[in-house]
Amino acid sequence: MIGSQLKLNLYLMCGLTDFATFVVVFAVSRGLAEGQAAPWYLGLAGAGLSFSAAVGSLLGGWLPNRFDVRVVFVSGASIVVMSIAACWLGDFRNAWFLLGYWLLGIGLGLIYPPLIGWLNQGENPHANRRVVSRTLILFCVAWNLARLSQLVGFVNAK
Repeated sequence: MIGSQLKLNLYLMCGLTDFATFVVVFAVSRGLAEGQAAPWYLGLAGAGLSFSAAVGSLLGGWLPNRFDVRVVFVSGASIVVMSIAACWLGDFRNAWFLLGYWLLGIGLGLIYPPLIGWLNQGENPHANRRVVSRTLILFCVAWNLARLSQLVGFVNAK
């Protein structure tokens, strides 16, 4: 079982990670649209991000069984930072831009599944269903609060 302060910090990291990465998704989508990117390119960018997030989530669920969950989590966070830097420095007309953007999905996939496992560490899901369910609900609340704060920020910015 992990300490309550660590659990609180992990929920906070979940919210901040979600907020930061989806600001990037919004900025890239808007930048592509304002840069007159072709509709097929916008679709390719979004589909690639979704596909890479699926692949990253599969890896993020499997790798903590092989390596320490903290190593997988920090690796995912590092990949997210590299992706944000690649998107910030890149030119959307370059093919490398899409690869950098798609890294965001891999990074997120390496963060969220290990984070859920880390939050439930030491809990027996069969004997302690309420604790596991409460942990998952709080994870979802942290994740969705980040989304809501983005929405409020975007609406107020207009």
